[in-house]
Amino acid sequence: MNHPGDIGISGRKIAILMADGVDDTSVDKVVKALEAQRARPMLLGPTSAPVKTAGGKQLPVDASMEGMPSVMFDGVWVPAGKASLEALENSGVAKHFLLEAYKHLKPMGVASEGKLLLNKLGLKEDAGLLLGDDQKAFEAFFKAVEGHRVWAREAAAEAIPA
Repeated sequence: MNHPGDIGISGRKIAILMADGVDDTSVDKVVKALEAQRARPMLLGPTSAPVKTAGGKQLPVDASMEGMPSVMFDGVWVPAGKASLEALENSGVAKHFLLEAYKHLKPMGVASEGKLLLNKLGLKEDAGLLLGDDQKAFEAFFKAVEGHRVWAREAAAEAIPA
């Protein structure tokens, strides 16, 4: 039997939450970093329609946030993109997804420019809620995902109404 941390994050499903205006490079970086660890990144949008990136590309999504709730994932990552982050801040479905993931002690990563999103949700960085979009942030996120849950967050999560 494998225990958390025995095989890294191989096979773990990671939700990548995004909306129109997401930064192409930010998505590419996190997807490549996760795939290099043999994790399974899944792109989630507000609907099942493709998301238009800040660079003008149509990025197909694997599912909608409503169709694949946070309970179906081992962790969550929110890539950069001002318009995408603003859309997530104003989406009840996205806010519920993130708060539920936090309450269920799931590891979460948010691109550096997403600090306002965390503030609006009332969430603070911890060992499993990481802010950044560089290799150091990815490695800290991978370590949190290896542990499966962020037990140190348990008391803070009690106040979350998700």
